[in-house]
Parts: sequence; structure tokens; C-alpha cells
Amino acid sequence: MLIRVFSGRARPGREEELRAYTRDIALPEFRSAPGLIAAHLGTAVDDPTSCIVVTMWEDLDSLVAFTGPNWQQVMTSPDERQMLGTGTVTHFVLDDEGASPLPEPGRNGRTLRPRHHAGAARALVFAGAGTDVTGIVHSLKRRGFPALIAPALASAAGLLTRWRPDVAIIGADAPGASKLLAQLERIEVPVLLVGDGRNLGSSSNIKAAVLSPAEADEIASAVEIVIGRPLLQGMPELLDAGPIRIDIAERIAFVDDVPVELPPKEFALLAELALHPGQPIPSAEIATRVWPESAWITGDDVRRTVYRLRKLIGDDDRTTPLIRNRRGYGYVLEHQGASASSSGG
Repeated sequence: MLIRVFSGRARPGREEELRAYTRDIALPEFRSAPGLIAAHLGTAVDDPTSCIVVTMWEDLDSLVAFTGPNWQQVMTSPDERQMLGTGTVTHFVLDDEGASPLPEPGRNGRTLRPRHHAGAARALVFAGAGTDVTGIVHSLKRRGFPALIAPALASAAGLLTRWRPDVAIIGADAPGASKLLAQLERIEVPVLLVGDGRNLGSSSNIKAAVLSPAEADEIASAVEIVIGRPLLQGMPELLDAGPIRIDIAERIAFVDDVPVELPPKEFALLAELALHPGQPIPSAEIATRVWPESAWITGDDVRRTVYRLRKLIGDDDRTTPLIRNRRGYGYVLEHQGASASSSGG
């Protein structure tokens, strides 16, 4: 596949200036993966404050959704369209609110995933029988989720290697679903299953299931539960537990004043512990609070999540760990004098 990127918007009557900013990018292995096209916008142009993309890929909505809230799609003038030639044309302009949300080039040619909070969790939607992927994407976009329609299941491995979503939506009866679930489990991506998944075997990363047929809005609501958004509603906006500080409204956690990127469930778990410092919470109660959408979460699931959380916050490197397991009682955030506050007061 070939995409053509133009940096800078031509001035009226000077559309020929576009030629000076042209750069072609060959993406043969990506085929129709719009997320990877969008990810390359950040490295394809020297100053990506404004760029035009020409591609033969038809589903432009997913490309627009993936580019993120700081990119605005604007109309392209007829003169510009004539200069750009054939293909699907769109024009993105970076707004005035901040830097591009697209990944920055990393070492050894890799692409680094941009930092974001759980409120902007990215969803990857895989097509399956009875699944209205376009409707799901539109519903997710209305709720503030950057969403992307994935290519065929058979070619998903390369996409998952380069672009790790926060949640994947999979049709249970889609061909290759079992193999895809195994791939997602290895990289610890939570899965929302649409349909009857009893024939798929067990997978620890299936966090919720919606019976098919399901409306797009119903699936989008389930995605919110999987990433922990409704779970955190009703909590104080700020939690302060000594070295742990959590901004619930912005979905950001700080450890020793250093921001730490946490997956949705680990973030929800830390918030629950910080809300009740010094108070042990039994595993069964944690399962109910952190996984309200699932009735089959076990103590092992809770233990693995606590283990990952402790790794992410550097608890193993502390002389006195912050999170401890009081046998027979539950998990506790060992800190006194924690406080909670709301911006309203």
C-alpha cells in the first residue's frame, strides 16, 4: 500500500506548493491498517502541524478516529484535490491545545506508544459474524474512545506487535478467534467477547461478554466497564496516600510524584486500595469492585493483577512495600494519613 503525505496547507492560488512537501510512504505489509498509517504521520513529515493524506483505503472514519482528539479533519479545497490526484483524500490539522498525540519515533526504528490516561483508552474492533464494527466504532467515538477497525484476524499479529490497544472487541464466532485470543493474552490485552464463547476455551484476558446480537451502544457500554470507567465514578476526584497520589478525574496515578502509566484494571485496583488505606480488602471483594462485569474472576486473577500493579509502581524496590497481603484478611495499602478530596470543596 502507498500513502502520500503532504505537510502544510497550500495557500489560495498557490496549490503547487504542495509538491514541495510531498513524501510517499510504502506500507506493503500494513495493507489496510489505518492505525499504522496514522502512526506514521508523526514520522513522515518534518512538522506535522498540518498534513493531507491520500490513500485508496475506503473506511476513512477509522483513520480519523485513531488520529486522536488533537487532530481535526478539515475540508480540502477542489484545487488541492486536483493537485493530489486520485484516491481518498483527507486533511488533518493539529489544533491549538497541545502536541500531536501520534507516537514518536523510538530507538532502533521502533515506534513508542504515546502516554495517555484511561479515559482515552484505545479500542481495537475485530469483525465477526453479526458484529456491526462500523456502528461500534461510531458509538465508541461518541464516548471519547479512539477506536480502530482491525484487519482480518489472520493478519492481526503484525498490528498487535506495533500497536497495543487497551481493549479488544472480538466476535466469538469469527474465524481464528481462538488464535487471536491467545495472541492478546500473551500481551495482556483485555478482551470484550461478543457472542457465545464457550467453544473458545478459557482465556484469562476475557474480561466481559455480550450476547449476540447486541446493539453497538450496548457493546460500547460494556467497553466502559472493561476499562473501569463506570467503576471509578462516584469516587473522590483526588486520592492522596503518601507516596501514592491518584487523580480520578484525569485517570492518572503518581508514585513519589512521578506519573505512572497503569492499565485500566491495575489503575482501578490501586484506586480502591488508596480509598481505604490501612484497611485490608478481601480478594472476593476486590473481584466484585474491580471486575463488576464478570462473575468468574478468581483469587488467582486478583493475585496476578496485584503482582502486576506492584511491579508497575516499583513496590519490589522499596524497603517497606506499599501493598501487602495480610493472610486471611486481604490486600492492603500500608499507609496512614491518606486523604481524599473533591474539586467541589
